[in-house]
Amino acid sequence: MPAPLGLRLRPLRALFIANLRTYARNPIASSGTFVVLLVMLGAVHIFDLRGQGFSAVVTDQANTSVSLDLITQLRHEPGLDVTIADLGTANARYLAGKADLEVVVPPDFGRREADGRLTPGAVRLIYKVGGPGVSAAALVAAEVGVVDRRAQGAPQELTAVSEIGNAGVGALDIFLPGLLGFNIVQSGLILAAGIFAGYRSAGVLRRIQVTGVAPANLVFAHAASNVLLTTVQTLVMIGVAEIVYGIHLDIAALLLVTMLGYLVFLGMGFAISGWVRDAQRAPVIASSVGFPMIFLGIFPPGIFPAGVAQAVGLLPIGMVTHALRLIVEGGGIFATRTDLLGLLIWALAVLAIAGRTFRWDE
Repeated sequence: MPAPLGLRLRPLRALFIANLRTYARNPIASSGTFVVLLVMLGAVHIFDLRGQGFSAVVTDQANTSVSLDLITQLRHEPGLDVTIADLGTANARYLAGKADLEVVVPPDFGRREADGRLTPGAVRLIYKVGGPGVSAAALVAAEVGVVDRRAQGAPQELTAVSEIGNAGVGALDIFLPGLLGFNIVQSGLILAAGIFAGYRSAGVLRRIQVTGVAPANLVFAHAASNVLLTTVQTLVMIGVAEIVYGIHLDIAALLLVTMLGYLVFLGMGFAISGWVRDAQRAPVIASSVGFPMIFLGIFPPGIFPAGVAQAVGLLPIGMVTHALRLIVEGGGIFATRTDLLGLLIWALAVLAIAGRTFRWDE
């Protein structure tokens, strides 16, 4: 009985090995972007605030029991590293970037009137918008409220208790899914389209055609070698993330989502290279499709307006990065079932299109 789609083991294996040898002879072409992304993953650790907390330099110009109570409260705040300094030193430390927040307790803070009532006093919080000082200022403001209630002898009846659900992650859950998505779009869509365009312009496709090899053998051999290469790259990125960030990730779940997403973009690359026979135009069109998806995937969806975020969620890159973020944040593979189903539908659709568009001729 003939094999489906004309698949034959011997030519399939020969083409698979030939692809791997091509990658080995020119690793920069197939893995150059991956190495850059790996460096970026390590560099992101510099900006990871997990376990580092925030720093504040405090100047106490009042030196009252209330101001001392405030400083004690700040020092007991788990996420705040407090340094006491005079006004000049404190300002210099803040301007030099050695503190996220400068706190100035004014002279009248905690003073009382003759009848024992507190005089109004406002703590100055100096920070830069968009930096960690914003969060540090919120912590200090909350502690000022606690001290105010205590100084007036009024118990604080209403409080808020924070529970951090992803305390073990930090910046990793923002950047790792985007970097993995970047890698699979580049290696699946852009690289595949470029390789087949190169095959067509160099006459490789015509030479393979005259051997009688079915197109499916070439496509599946290329897909298998690329899947193997991307699997190794993904495992390396996950391993580096675990070592650098000191956490344990669900490797099987991450790999499943990544490989399914890779099949989608590999199918897109095949479809574009089959539809656009011009060897110079195919990589350009693939890049025009791929780079916007990379942009959409590398940033967390929260930065986009609600309507745009919903539209991105329907794209394969949105499904990949959303599923990866769920896994990195501690969700199991079951939590990604909707994204996996969407990716499966996308993969079947684009691979079917790729099969119909592929031709030997130019």
